[in-house]
Amino acid sequence: MVNEQNGLLTYKIKAYDYDGNIGIDTIDIDVFTPVSFNNFSVNKTSLELGEKLIFTWNTNNADESTNYTVYRKKVGSSDWISYFSVTGDTDFMIIVDGFIGDYQFMIAADDNDMELNETVHIDGEMVEFNADAFSNESLKYYLEIPEIILTWGINGNLSDIVSYDLYVKHQGESQFLKIATTTDCQYNYLIPESMSKQFEWQVQAQFSGDTYESQIMQTRLEPLHSPDVISVELRDRNSLAPSTVITFTPVAGIQQYAIMRRDNDGNYLQIGQTESFVYTDSTVQYDKQYEYSVCSITDQLIGDPGESKSIDVTIEPVRWIMIENASHTILESSAITINYFPNSNDCFERYEIWFGNQPDELQPYTITSQRSITFDAISYGAYKYVQIFALDYKNDKVTYQPAQVSFERPFNPSRINIKITDISASEAVVSWVSSTDSMGMVRYGSDINDYQNWQTMTDSRGEDILDELHYVKLQALHSNTDYYFEVISGSKKDNNNGQYYHLKTGPALSNMGSCQVTGKIFSDAAQTLPVDHAIVYITILGDKNSSTGSFLVTPETNGRWWTELVNFRTSDHQKFYTNCCEENNILIEVEAGHAGSDQMITLAKHYTPEQPDSELQSMIPEQNHTISISSGDHGIISPSGQLDIRHHSDISIHIMPDDGYHISAVYMDGQPTNITTTYTLTQISTDRSFTATFAQNTFIIETQSGSGGQIIAPSSVKYSEDCYISIVPDTGYHVNDVRIDGISFGSINDYTLTNTIQDHEISAIFEINAYSITTSSGPNGKISPSGMVAHGNSYTVTISPDDGFYIFSVFLDGENIGQPLIHVFEDITKAHELFVEFHQYSYSIDASTLIGGSITNDGVSTVLWGDAIAYTIQANDGYIIYDVLIDNISNGPMATYQFSSVKQVHSIQAVFAAEYHLYPGWNLVSLSLEPEHTLNAKTWAEEINSNGGDVDIVQAWNGKWSTYNVGAPFNFFDIEMGRGYFIRCNRESTWINVGQEWNISSYHFQEGYNLFGFPFAQSLMASELANLINDDQPYLIKIQQWTGSGFGTYSINAP
Repeated sequence: MVNEQNGLLTYKIKAYDYDGNIGIDTIDIDVFTPVSFNNFSVNKTSLELGEKLIFTWNTNNADESTNYTVYRKKVGSSDWISYFSVTGDTDFMIIVDGFIGDYQFMIAADDNDMELNETVHIDGEMVEFNADAFSNESLKYYLEIPEIILTWGINGNLSDIVSYDLYVKHQGESQFLKIATTTDCQYNYLIPESMSKQFEWQVQAQFSGDTYESQIMQTRLEPLHSPDVISVELRDRNSLAPSTVITFTPVAGIQQYAIMRRDNDGNYLQIGQTESFVYTDSTVQYDKQYEYSVCSITDQLIGDPGESKSIDVTIEPVRWIMIENASHTILESSAITINYFPNSNDCFERYEIWFGNQPDELQPYTITSQRSITFDAISYGAYKYVQIFALDYKNDKVTYQPAQVSFERPFNPSRINIKITDISASEAVVSWVSSTDSMGMVRYGSDINDYQNWQTMTDSRGEDILDELHYVKLQALHSNTDYYFEVISGSKKDNNNGQYYHLKTGPALSNMGSCQVTGKIFSDAAQTLPVDHAIVYITILGDKNSSTGSFLVTPETNGRWWTELVNFRTSDHQKFYTNCCEENNILIEVEAGHAGSDQMITLAKHYTPEQPDSELQSMIPEQNHTISISSGDHGIISPSGQLDIRHHSDISIHIMPDDGYHISAVYMDGQPTNITTTYTLTQISTDRSFTATFAQNTFIIETQSGSGGQIIAPSSVKYSEDCYISIVPDTGYHVNDVRIDGISFGSINDYTLTNTIQDHEISAIFEINAYSITTSSGPNGKISPSGMVAHGNSYTVTISPDDGFYIFSVFLDGENIGQPLIHVFEDITKAHELFVEFHQYSYSIDASTLIGGSITNDGVSTVLWGDAIAYTIQANDGYIIYDVLIDNISNGPMATYQFSSVKQVHSIQAVFAAEYHLYPGWNLVSLSLEPEHTLNAKTWAEEINSNGGDVDIVQAWNGKWSTYNVGAPFNFFDIEMGRGYFIRCNRESTWINVGQEWNISSYHFQEGYNLFGFPFAQSLMASELANLINDDQPYLIKIQQWTGSGFGTYSINAP
């Protein structure tokens, strides 16, 4: 069974095994109905700071253990702040303090809450610190004096002056120390020399008798150091605009540097600023000395300069100019380009070139700023000399002697080894010369990837022909098709270094007409010995030359060759070449292998029987050519030197740079060519030159870093040099991982790459610092949460005491910060510990009595939350318990009372009344307690009679008798305290005298008899009373006591 609100639901479970045995168990489930709110209100919506505000609410499903928490938030804010908590009650009164403005309130219990429908306005003045006005430098630099201006501020203007106390706590100290009191919102703090430069500081504001504390700020001062200059180098020496490059090591944490310069005229000034560690000064002048230093810049401070370095800016003469060309070059064409450079890293504005036929008869040729010069239109048989002078920006020579080179252009035909000729739509000819007699063939195909299915074609003279000359005609080709091939000479295969040779056929064309040319070749000057084997190459010359045709001379042709020029195509083989018989020249080249080669240019004339042969007058006899092969430093070239090479031979040249160097340039016959490590000069028909230069390898240092820091490293490093890398995280970050070439080196702050021999990639991952917030507490409450917080973030910790307990002290990093329910860590820059101590609530129980009795535990008792305390009440003789007031509320007469489960302050007061027994006849009565209202004879008699009495006469003695007869309309004399009265009763009754204790300090005695009473709690002997009275005035002679039927008399001094 479950009640309507909270209850216990019990399930009984039976389990049976295979043998029929039964197991029984029960499960208890708590049934909980959450609290819901019906209304939530306050007694006022506008009040002054310091006034009382009463909250009232009504709920469903709540009981005495229900805990309510009221939250507040300022209008416009999104953050609810715990205001107070209460258990069991449905109202609460609180004095508003510590916040002003328009606020909203919300009450919560279990998982439900209700917001107040109205906005409460709290008026008044208080200090609210402005967090944005505080000095927020966690790191501050200083020059010579470690001082800092600490600033703060408050929101709004207040009607009275605010006084500020400034407290600081230096690292290593256990408590804050007040260092200043001021009405300004700043203070210039000079840190004592002996104190740590890292400290915390806080401001306490005094306003209208209240104290307000600011947040605690963290600050650290560091001296501002400047870097030392590592090196100063002169760049572009001898140029019109030389420059210096200043290099220095950056200071960790400093981003900006001032570059200072002093010249030999004494001028000292800042010439620039940089965020790099390299600076270029382009304002220097020749014949001056400059001294450079660097100053760190931060927070508008410029540090003292670090160590400086000096440099002289001068024009430096050199002894020679380096020329990349060979010292003597044999030209194969009519032009040559000469490349030159100074023998140092200096820069020259211009070069003066001298040129002529004899070394002692040279004339100025040109002045140029280029580092190369081209001579063209050089005729056959010419021999030339060149001198090169370096000029400075004033056009003055700066070399002691010029660089010199010479070259000549002999009559020396050009030869090419493998030639592709006679390309048409279906045919092409491949011809070449091998070093020995061998069988020649061509393997070819249209699919470069289908080598297995390529075809093979042998020499046109037959597959068994052994010769150094090879002539292979490829037939049955497809038009407009790419073909790839290799040539085979005996056992030697030439596939163009694996790339294969290439040709493309043209379209099918038809032509009409004829321009047939012919000639005859002899091997002797007397023209008596026709050549029996040779290859003739024919090209029509024009603005754009034609493609080349060929003819195979055999013994059967008796030295004669012929061809039809109308079948010649353009160089792209797409159409017939427009030849002009009798107008165009043709180039005739003859290749005869070891027998030599020759060439001639002649007019294209159509052959007629009457026309004499166009004959090459003689073949060049077997001859050798000089190959000049050289290289610069830091590498080798093989072969090298001056080599004699047989005419139409081939030579392979291999270049190998030293470790850490690469081929920087290759010049073939004075002209730059593509760079590779192997070159083959084929069909050498003239003297040649080949030069290679080397340069030191430079490796790229590529850095990549995400947000949170930077990598400081040079962009490039020379071969084998070391490279220092600095990984610098931003404030609040740390290095998570550094990877060099993909390999993790973990969390390092610097690294040195030693003996650099390759490019490197350096990446760094920075992570924001995370600080531990450790929370702990004593028993009877909890604090949460603990966790890790990123640098600069905020973190909220909530403190919840158990029922009956309250927050006694909260210690932040060992310092007591009061009793907050919520603590917010803002702009976190370090780890923190928060400890809370709870104490049990105790309540005062104030027990008291009026005259006439006693109560146990009289006075103020202290009772812990939830405990009980019992009281016993006892009346004195003549008194009764008239009433017991619990928290000032009447509970009627009771002899005992117990406060159970005390959860608030209470009071208990016992009220006693004097009880008078009235007997039939006369009764002498005086009042023990002063009634709550005035009595006279009439009202007194009526009060007695209304409680069962029967009084008919009241008499008072005041030197004479005053008598009131009940029912009479007169003589209503007042009943006074301290006097005695006779009352005549007709039957026995009781009268209760309720009232306050009274005390009369003096009595007036008349001569004769006097009736009066005393408010003594205890009875006195007649003799004791007489002694008290006669102590001041010894006039009392007799005391009488009414016995109900007469007087008992005590005479003074009677025994």
